Amino acid sequence: MHQPASVPRTLSSEEFARLIGRPTTRVLFICIICIIIGMVRGLQQDWPTPSLVLGAGGVLTILGTFLFAQSLSGTSRSIRGALSVLAGFVPYLFGLYLFAYEGVGGLWASFQPFSLLRLLMPLVFAYFGYRLIYWTWQLSEIAELRRTGAIIEND
Repeated sequence: MHQPASVPRTLSSEEFARLIGRPTTRVLFICIICIIIGMVRGLQQDWPTPSLVLGAGGVLTILGTFLFAQSLSGTSRSIRGALSVLAGFVPYLFGLYLFAYEGVGGLWASFQPFSLLRLLMPLVFAYFGYRLIYWTWQLSEIAELRRTGAIIEND
């Protein structure tokens, strides 16, 4: 049954954790892949800046996502709570980097000496960047629904 918009949706702690856990786990998966690609590229090409950005960005995105997801389960109005909410910008910025620089920017570089892998990797990075931005948006929408009282966590 569909509930009217004025009635808040009550979720058990398990349902709420699952609601937050799906996008968080997917962000973790993409970041691990980016860290591995950054390390392989770094070892092959003597650590150029894009390889370092992929590795460090993946690690910082994992930390930022978990801090942001932790802020969703609490109602703390402190400096720590504010910083954990601001940590939600890290996955968004890393997603923009993956989409714009590694994805769209990499497509321009894929046409010099053409190869299928040089064409495929920018498309994969553009997809990863888009998904990171989308899942960060989902988490921010969950935070907004919780803040406005549309979702109530029932302990």
